[in-house]
Amino acid sequence: MIRGGPQGIRGTRGVSIPVHHRWKGAQCVRCQAVRVVDAPMANRFPPVPHGRRAVWCDFLNLISMIADIIPVTRARADAAIVDLDGTMVDTLGDFAEALRRMLGDLSLPGIPAAEIERMVGKGTEHLLRSVLDHVLQPMEPQRRAAAVEAHYPQAWEAYGRHYLAINGSHSRVYEGVAEGLQALRAAGLRLACVTNKPGAFAVPLLRAKGLDGFFDHVFGGDAFERKKPDPLPLLKACEALGTAPARTLAIGDSVNDARAARAAGCPVVLVTYGYNHGQPARQVDADAHVDSLQALCAG
Repeated sequence: MIRGGPQGIRGTRGVSIPVHHRWKGAQCVRCQAVRVVDAPMANRFPPVPHGRRAVWCDFLNLISMIADIIPVTRARADAAIVDLDGTMVDTLGDFAEALRRMLGDLSLPGIPAAEIERMVGKGTEHLLRSVLDHVLQPMEPQRRAAAVEAHYPQAWEAYGRHYLAINGSHSRVYEGVAEGLQALRAAGLRLACVTNKPGAFAVPLLRAKGLDGFFDHVFGGDAFERKKPDPLPLLKACEALGTAPARTLAIGDSVNDARAARAAGCPVVLVTYGYNHGQPARQVDADAHVDSLQALCAG
């Protein structure tokens, strides 16, 4: 059964399918629907040639998304690029423990895990500077910025040492991840993991969680000159996989993944259970949202 709603169409397999018109001003160029500014929950459907109506856009979009996303194993895709933190593995506990030890070494106050969750996703450099800025809040902005940079070298060394020591000990693989990856491989899709996490952290973590065998390539945040949301890591992964971006599905949990995919020309699916800087993933523009990686291959 498919249910419609103002946020999109939701199927029973936990996949939300966005409904798209192609607006030019107040009119859809595909079906001639007219937007009603004072009634955002509805569209006005004027008579159009051949009996087309605005719902036709929704129908075409639904059929396209079902063909391409549910199940993805039958889609026009040759490969998939999968994010790590918040997509395959819940690593918030690892971040929290490594940061706790790092801040202790620096004789700085601690930081709640809820705050850390909002900082994850843009690479270790961004995470450490964000944490330092947070714990140094009592200082006025200019002095705080200088203090962050003064502490950063020692923070980087301590964090790396502690993270390697506890890597994977306080994390868990999300439900349905192994089954979803197995189904993608069984369908003949080549897989790459692209993460902003340093490669020295990412590879051992995947190995510890028994996920490394699914991937032809693993690219950490230090593999290329730029990280997500820049499209470069995804484009380089496509090159390594030997696939065109338009035929390579990007799977992630945050706006960084979505922006990188859009810029690279990859279709993108976001999981709903990840971090996304503390914001609901369903608010991010994507081709679909899934509650489990298994939902990509159900059917």
